[in-house]
Amino acid sequence: MKIDSPNIIGGYSTWISLGIQPTYTSSTSITFTGVDFTPYFPTGTKIKFTQTTVKYFYVLSATYGTNTVLTLTGGSNYSVANAAITNFNYGHGVAYEFPEWFNWTPTIVGFSSVPDSGIYKFNLVGKLVCLMIEQPNDGTSDATSFSISLPITASSSGRWVTPTQFRNNSATSVAAGFGQISPNGTVCNFYTGWSGAGWTASGGKRISNCTLVYGI
Repeated sequence: MKIDSPNIIGGYSTWISLGIQPTYTSSTSITFTGVDFTPYFPTGTKIKFTQTTVKYFYVLSATYGTNTVLTLTGGSNYSVANAAITNFNYGHGVAYEFPEWFNWTPTIVGFSSVPDSGIYKFNLVGKLVCLMIEQPNDGTSDATSFSISLPITASSSGRWVTPTQFRNNSATSVAAGFGQISPNGTVCNFYTGWSGAGWTASGGKRISNCTLVYGI
């Protein structure tokens, strides 16, 4: 069944209600049974619904076979519970009370002891992800490499780089390093110089500050 013009009700909050509630599929997906709602949910659409408390998500993809399945991310802040969903709404652009940032819990490689108290946040504008990474404390290096896993897999087309402030071998670098995400990348690899120089496999190291935008 394809719905060409559902009865969509909006309000001053900029949230839009379909008047139909989806059901749980997994911790990162929900389903509208028997209808095609894919035109209303491009990547980056904002979602909110209630499962005891209000939850917020971005839409990563919308697919239709006999049902519409939305794949979502709420970072480490929100996940879909195996429970009834009520008060489903979606929005494009500015959406009232939608979180400015989501947290994610990355896998960090290149350490015997990873930097503690790190800040890892992201948001999504259409198909562009903006990351904010801050590591206020050194971790203990045991490798010449350094990578941080991404909250969302990168696009198959493109390569993304950004300058970074960093510490290596327990010393703060005056020169900038850089981070790089490859096509279809699931991690950001970090280097101590634009030539792709590696890290000291001992002592303290960290990314003091990094902001990076990449496509999905």
